[in-house]
Amino acid sequence: MRIPQCFLTTVAIFSLSVSFCTTTHAAAQASSETTHTSHSATPINTTEQFSQAVELAENGEEAQALQVAKEAKERSADDRFLSVNYLNTLVTIAEQDGKRHDTQVLNEAIQEVNEVSATKVAAGDKDPEVAYYFMLATGRLANQLMPRSEKIASQLMVQEGAIASRLKENPAYPKASLSVLAGPLFDKARAFAIQGRQDEAFRCLGEAFELGLVKFKEVATDEHLAKLADQDRLQKLVDSAEMAYERKVAAWSEKVLREFKRFPFRLDVAGLGRGRLTQDDFAGKVMVIDLWATWCSPCRQCIPHFVELNERFCEEGVAVIGVSMDKPDDPASARETVRKFNAEHGVSYASGLGDSSVTDQLPGKQLLPAAVFVDRAGNVRFIASGVHDIYQLSAITKRLADESQAISTHRRID
Repeated sequence: MRIPQCFLTTVAIFSLSVSFCTTTHAAAQASSETTHTSHSATPINTTEQFSQAVELAENGEEAQALQVAKEAKERSADDRFLSVNYLNTLVTIAEQDGKRHDTQVLNEAIQEVNEVSATKVAAGDKDPEVAYYFMLATGRLANQLMPRSEKIASQLMVQEGAIASRLKENPAYPKASLSVLAGPLFDKARAFAIQGRQDEAFRCLGEAFELGLVKFKEVATDEHLAKLADQDRLQKLVDSAEMAYERKVAAWSEKVLREFKRFPFRLDVAGLGRGRLTQDDFAGKVMVIDLWATWCSPCRQCIPHFVELNERFCEEGVAVIGVSMDKPDDPASARETVRKFNAEHGVSYASGLGDSSVTDQLPGKQLLPAAVFVDRAGNVRFIASGVHDIYQLSAITKRLADESQAISTHRRID
């Protein structure tokens, strides 16, 4: 069998290098079998070893951290997620402050990407789970490398986006999760812009929008997409995609409000001060209640959405209220934690401390984050469980605000 010529690209900057190769399935399989044989003899607890490596890096011992991570990988039993965990560990080590050996760590991470890419095991057309997490790890590495070398980072981002494209066509990949592939395809578009491949950048960007990319402002102001020669084309694409998404979300909000079975709700929680936040404090207003916690990463990511909602709709009879589920059994500690968080993140809307009295009123088991929409009559009209973008949250809020205003006006006429 003829082995295709290996395409090798080496770029040096701050002593970093990257190479991308293609190989035959037979060679990849042989490599996999060799690795399996050497690993199976001395299985170890790889997770603990990787955690130890990260702890060493946090203490400023990056060289030792790298050595521990490498030894853990080399001595581990065969595991389909081994390379993903190893790559994530390397990136985490490189992210630590006070690093002196980050160049060596990043080179090791690049080499790992090369080796996994050569085997095709995480290309996206086979095991979708492994490919998905490897794609995310590759994206993390690209972001870490971007300040050092756009060229190297863009090559990694192209690989990241290529995996996303294959996952999209993989019948084993859950179709309900197609939207999470939009981010990697956005990265691929940015990479093509860096490389001066304008038409390919626009193609990938359009694909990302089709899959649900909603970072319209970020796209329009992205420093890498600014390298595209046709900025008018970029702005038209962004405007068109935003308008299409707003229409889609408007139809969605009408449907979910129509189908949701409303029920009464009573707000009564401890405030961040000495008093309490109750329904009476917001009489006649639409309430958007964000159930969240400072330890919940998705919750923290959503906070800017609620800050924006409060600014946009406060003059339309809408009250945004943050109800933290931090340590319900230790309200004093939770109060200080939330106060500090709110001060650091510019949270100016009303905030309180939740407990089971809130969650017991809601159906099923609600996971954080969850936004509870309550109309002026005190009925829950929709619960947005999980992460929802600002367009979705705004569409629900606007419909309830407009609906309530119409009812109020009708009553005044009578």
